[in-house]
Amino acid sequence: MTLKEEFTQRFMINGTFTLNYQRQVWVQGNVLSVQGYHSLGFQFMKVTGFMRVNGGLRSLEGLPESVGDNLEIAHNTLVDLQHCSKTVVKDLWITGMTKTLKSLDGFPEHVGGTVHVTFDPQLPMLRTLAANQVKVYKPVFVSQQIHDQMQDLELILRKYCGTGNPADILRCASELNEHGLEGNAAW
Repeated sequence: MTLKEEFTQRFMINGTFTLNYQRQVWVQGNVLSVQGYHSLGFQFMKVTGFMRVNGGLRSLEGLPESVGDNLEIAHNTLVDLQHCSKTVVKDLWITGMTKTLKSLDGFPEHVGGTVHVTFDPQLPMLRTLAANQVKVYKPVFVSQQIHDQMQDLELILRKYCGTGNPADILRCASELNEHGLEGNAAW
């Protein structure tokens, strides 16, 4: 199997791509991965459109520095976000990983749109303040108490999103603690 055949077996590209023998890829357009692989297997150097890599990844190694649209890394078996893109121009989807995702280490430095995340009362959420907004989704079934906590979390995070001000991060942590969201009030 050629390198190009291996790449097109793992990824669907809506646009054009350039691939070299060092397994580096430049994509002018969108990337959609085929599920079932534990790693990307290639180093994306540039993606100008959206990138969706769902289902089975254990590591984000190989993501580009910047994604020109949405980055969807939902429903993988990640424990953290190490090797995530540093810049996501639009939305970041990290939903569907409540059983595995325990840290947001590696969270992008900038998310131009909304971070979409599934509620976990123990997931440190202060890194999401690098985004303009946060949308918290519920796991399958939740009690009224958990539902209320989710709403509190989302409202508090939205108040402080996008500022980048260290004092605001501390105020956000304090407010989360006041509402009983100690697990979310960590970096």
